[in-house]
Order: sequence, then C-alpha cells, then structure tokens
Amino acid sequence: MQLSLRVTGNRVLIKPHVPKIEMPAGLIAPDISEPFAEVSGEVVQISRMCDSIPEDFRVGDTVFFSPTVGQGLVYDEVSYLIMRPEDVLAKVVT
Repeated sequence: MQLSLRVTGNRVLIKPHVPKIEMPAGLIAPDISEPFAEVSGEVVQISRMCDSIPEDFRVGDTVFFSPTVGQGLVYDEVSYLIMRPEDVLAKVVT
C-alpha cells in the first residue's frame, strides 16, 4: 500500500502494535493495564533526511520503544507515531 504521507526531518514513522485482550464475554479491548511498559511497532517510513539511522534499520522492521516518546497522529483512520530514530530502544532481528 502506497502511503501518501511523508515524514520530514530526522524522523521515522511507526505503526504501533496495539496489544488486545479478550474479555470473557467475547469483547476485545486494548490492554492498558501497563502504561509504562515498552511497546512495539512496525517501521512504515524513514525520512530521506535521516542521518542517524543504522545501516540495518529498514522499513518493515519490528521495533520497541518507550510509550512516552513520539508524536501520535491518525491518518486515514490508522494510528501512527512519528519519532526520532534514537528513540527506538531495540529491533527484532530475524
């Protein structure tokens, strides 16, 4: 899917993974029980102007970051986070 949104400056665009829990009645709700836990997401876009990106950091990577970093935005009814690459704590290596 081509995203008609481009991040600027030294930033990356992350689509956060929202953990969900299933309630006994079959309802599914976001898990907000641990507000200070690290969260994860998928790198959707890396700014062309990023100069502090490690060589192995690519679009499609799953990364972990603190919930207190980044600027949230909703575009086409999808939630994203814009953050600096140095705010990423770790990435899943496959």
